[in-house]
Amino acid sequence: ALQEAGMQIPDDVSIVGCDNICFGEYFNPPLTTLDVSAREMGRQIVYTLLQKGKGIMSTPRIHIVPQLVLRGSTGVVTEKTYSKANT
Repeated sequence: ALQEAGMQIPDDVSIVGCDNICFGEYFNPPLTTLDVSAREMGRQIVYTLLQKGKGIMSTPRIHIVPQLVLRGSTGVVTEKTYSKANT
């Protein structure tokens, strides 16, 4: 829709997705994304449930660090692009 409106990606606008969807790399341009490891989420959840079952853990905190996967849908912010965004 942005391209149809005459905007250029990533020159005029950058786009970032989440969850590293399997076909994001095939978009035009390829989608930059945050990759949150489903395997690590599952591992931490199972560990937390096992610890709670043993009475070891009362209020669990799960911390998963996402990985930024840079692709073609994000560009460098320059003063020119910043000025255009604020007009």
